[in-house]
Amino acid sequence: MKCKWPLNHLSISSTGVYRPCCAWEEGDDQPNVKDHNLEEYLNSDFYKKLMTNMKADRFGSGCMECIEDEKSGVSGMLYNGEKRYPDKTEFSLWDMEIKFGNICNAGCIMCSAYNSSLIEQENKQNPEILKFRRNFTSPEGNWFEDKDKFTEIALLASKANKIRFTGGEPTVRGLLDDFLSIVVEHNTDMTIQITSNGSSFSKKLQESLTRFKDVRINLSIDGYGKANDFIRWPIRWEKLEKNIDQMLSYKNIKCNIETSLQAASLDSLPQLIDWCEGKNIHWNANSVYAPEYLQPFLAKQEIIDSIYELNNEKLNKLLDYNSSKYDKDKLRVKMINYYNTLSKIRNIDWKECFDV
Repeated sequence: MKCKWPLNHLSISSTGVYRPCCAWEEGDDQPNVKDHNLEEYLNSDFYKKLMTNMKADRFGSGCMECIEDEKSGVSGMLYNGEKRYPDKTEFSLWDMEIKFGNICNAGCIMCSAYNSSLIEQENKQNPEILKFRRNFTSPEGNWFEDKDKFTEIALLASKANKIRFTGGEPTVRGLLDDFLSIVVEHNTDMTIQITSNGSSFSKKLQESLTRFKDVRINLSIDGYGKANDFIRWPIRWEKLEKNIDQMLSYKNIKCNIETSLQAASLDSLPQLIDWCEGKNIHWNANSVYAPEYLQPFLAKQEIIDSIYELNNEKLNKLLDYNSSKYDKDKLRVKMINYYNTLSKIRNIDWKECFDV
């Protein structure tokens, strides 16, 4: 069996289709949540084809991230599945990932409209940015807008050992609060995992989370201070740090930092790692493989050399990966042009935030 995820996990994508894992790159053949239930997904041609590949020890058509991880030699989703999931021959719900569409209050520079409603709106208002991005329009009639379907998915998720909420940004617009208010009535002996940019941590959410046995908040932070302000605009470091301190005050909440490693991250990365150590927060990084003009190896050599001095084996592999595959000078020009365009549109000068 190539991967354990498809027999243990169920994910709902930004466009509202079922996926076998949270890293799956979706295609046109996946059943949508609005019109199909779990049983119909498991009996679909999509799922049957996927399992045929997995049982033949082959990647599926949407396994692009794991293919890149395997090439770069880092431990990614495939490895995590081996560690976390039991061996099975039939599907049973171990954990579930929920996305409330592409709703998000941030326009992260490496993200797309697929995962950010703010970027979707920015694309419409600034067509010049589309030379750097793929256009995307979120679907009409999202599953979470149907009260009955919303309840159906919440009840399904309450049967799992773990629910992951990702985005977009799951903590905005109150959808996470409403979802948890259903789950908490049926199961609190479970793990709640939230991937968040840390910009919002409402009182209502805090009250809900205190009722669960185990809460893990994976914070998406890609630079220290002003660097993160630009990369994950319009989030501000001062508010982010206050919210994290509040999260850390709860005994049942554990925070981790997940960095999407890219050229813009490297300048302040040593400071970010030191900051994590000072707060006793676990830190991890995964490479930005796309867009290709943001990859880590595009930073200045002296900045890259300073990261090598950290003696982190995973970082070293990610810094080396793809460095000989592309024309570095050509991609650096595109990267700088992208930063300049964002600086103009968003009124924040990248040169005041980091060096690259």
